[in-house]
Amino acid sequence: MFKLKSIIASGLIALFSALPVQAHWSVVERQGQNNAFVMSIDEAVETPQDNKTYAYIEYGVVAKIVLWNANSHNSYITQYVPASSLSIDTFRDVTFLAEVPQTLKVNYTSVSGEVKADAINQGDIVAVVESLDPNPLANQDIAIATTTQVVSTSINSDYSTSITLAPPVNTNSNQTVEVQVITNGISFTSIATDNTSNPITINNLPSNEYVTVQTVVRDTTTGQSMTHQQVPVITADANVPVLVNARDSVQDKATISAPEVQSVINGDAKSGTISFAPIANFDSSTTVASIMVVGPNGSTTYIGIDGNGGTVNVSDLSATANYTVKMVIRDINSGEETIINGAGL
Repeated sequence: MFKLKSIIASGLIALFSALPVQAHWSVVERQGQNNAFVMSIDEAVETPQDNKTYAYIEYGVVAKIVLWNANSHNSYITQYVPASSLSIDTFRDVTFLAEVPQTLKVNYTSVSGEVKADAINQGDIVAVVESLDPNPLANQDIAIATTTQVVSTSINSDYSTSITLAPPVNTNSNQTVEVQVITNGISFTSIATDNTSNPITINNLPSNEYVTVQTVVRDTTTGQSMTHQQVPVITADANVPVLVNARDSVQDKATISAPEVQSVINGDAKSGTISFAPIANFDSSTTVASIMVVGPNGSTTYIGIDGNGGTVNVSDLSATANYTVKMVIRDINSGEETIINGAGL
């Protein structure tokens, strides 16, 4: 799917020169399809800032609208290319973050001369160009028609959220209506309506994240469909509790001695004895610890230890390879790891 959308995005650059432009972001109208967007490369982000909204773009597609918070897991974000490493030639082959208008809307003049706005949504196609001319419509508040009403968002006991929607009433017997909620560019929930505005609730959505709400109207006689997108909606903030590390990581790094290593080479094999210091106030109900031996290509051996200090032995290692030794102290609840680097082996 992404490959196809990337091909389409490539064509948008050539098409763009004939269409109206907008500062930073612009709309490309596509007959019978969701509109696409063009953004200037200076909207790409080097380092995201807390409490700012960005588009996470994968291979030319808006995969996720993100409200950035460095202290959270920033759901769905695994890696991104910083702006300094992004080029016009590579944007369809990488993932990156881009600034978006605060309203998540882009104003434009349609080919028919009508002034409109379109919302940037998850799943939308984006092309990147070097620059865009200023847009005289940028500061106007242009409404986007709401097809499906958002009735409420709520919080569940597992800290997930739900959204309740009221779809449009459909009186055309040759049409069907579906309501879709998209959490990222490749994952969505689609529910067929009963042609009334009876509320529909969609569960197990992430907390405090943008979701796309769209309505798909299909003509059963022609097989054609029309998708109506709205401005992305942010789900309720469940205030997921931050689990505090039971130990002081800074103090552990300052007071626990690094593991020491003695190695012996016997022909093509190497073995070693690793000595490690006690871990003060070690509580096995809240903390686990291990000695980690990392070899070539990331091959890793974990040896569980307690807080008493002592030695562990490793063997059958390559005599010519280099290994690193670390003590890893992991908090069971928070998952935070404190790593104390030792000598090489």
